[in-house]
Amino acid sequence: MLADDLVAHSKHLKVGSVVTLVDHQFVVCGIVLHGKGARVFLSRLPPAQYIQSAEGRVSMFYVRSDGNTEAARAEIVKLVPDSKVQSMAEYLTLISSTNLPGLNPFIRSFVGLGVAISFLVVLLTMHTLVLERTREIGIMKALGFSKLEVCGLIAVEALVMAGLAVAVGLVLTGLIL
Repeated sequence: MLADDLVAHSKHLKVGSVVTLVDHQFVVCGIVLHGKGARVFLSRLPPAQYIQSAEGRVSMFYVRSDGNTEAARAEIVKLVPDSKVQSMAEYLTLISSTNLPGLNPFIRSFVGLGVAISFLVVLLTMHTLVLERTREIGIMKALGFSKLEVCGLIAVEALVMAGLAVAVGLVLTGLIL
């Protein structure tokens, strides 16, 4: 079998190590870089089918060519015309995060939930701010401030707080990433 470098590192595998997968023993004959489509590549078809509970069926074959992928693809299509033949580059684009169905609605729903919760937190903060400042608002009204001026003062304070929150959030994001 072939193992990718992540599996080899996590299980402390080296070339020549013996691995047992679902009552079958395999010898690690090579370690490949991760991102090639699988974590483990098996060389014998019957045990692989047994492990996947797919006896008599095959989902994918990896074929190594001499570098001319299009010629190898054309030859395979000629031998097995009803099969779907893709290069490794095409296959890897299928399993990228941009092609996962349902990922964008999931992300949008979480962003919407975050915006709604943020709105409620800001609303609660402003409500608490006004309740705590009733004495100050009364003093401003006694000094001749109009309702519009008091609201403007509270709005300016809210904008300053929001600006500081955005700045701190951007700085922390920059430090984390």
